[in-house]
Amino acid sequence: MSNLLREMDMKMHPIHGGKLSEADVLIFPEIEAEFQAKLSGQKSGADLVQEIYDCIDEINRDYYNSHSLACHRGCGFCCRQLICCTALEMELIVKFIRSRPRAIGRVLMKQMKKEALWLNRQMISASGKFAISCGQQLQFFARIYQGRVCPFLSQEQVCLIYPARPIDCRIAKADHPCSEGVSKKDSLGIRLIADQVASNLIMDEDKRINRKMQLSPLANWAASPKFYRTFLG
Repeated sequence: MSNLLREMDMKMHPIHGGKLSEADVLIFPEIEAEFQAKLSGQKSGADLVQEIYDCIDEINRDYYNSHSLACHRGCGFCCRQLICCTALEMELIVKFIRSRPRAIGRVLMKQMKKEALWLNRQMISASGKFAISCGQQLQFFARIYQGRVCPFLSQEQVCLIYPARPIDCRIAKADHPCSEGVSKKDSLGIRLIADQVASNLIMDEDKRINRKMQLSPLANWAASPKFYRTFLG
């Protein structure tokens, strides 16, 4: 089996406040090199992000084919929490929305506008109670988004931007059914080291292109200067 399918030690995964295990640290460079060898080395910006998406999707398809997972179309459990992306990933989401038939595109734009206005009200309300520093923003967002449905999830529990979904959505995997009362750590307990490599590469490219890397909720990007005209203008 390719090292690209090697699972992380989730007890030590950084998104749960820990560090990579010693075993993961030792093999990380090898898996990173194997992953990068699958890339053309000729793309940059959003085009590179798309190539990384294609690569990690292929790796995860191989993983799905060799493992029994609980994920299935129509679940939507992991779409009810904070979902962030980089600016380059948001560019691909916008590009996808604009490629859709006009009527569908308008619906998606309307959904995002509604979500951006909701987030703005939450931030205004919170700012009157306490100051939100840059370091506290993700914790604040995680709290207010707990249980909130992604604006791109349909009533049938289907992702409406599935081909352009962010990296965090692509690498979410569960080996048992998710349900209310089950923590994110326990529900999404499978992460490949290759998943982390892909996420790191996207963040590095975003930082290179935009001179800084910022993870932000989808709705927060909609209200940013870069995408304001698209969603709220």
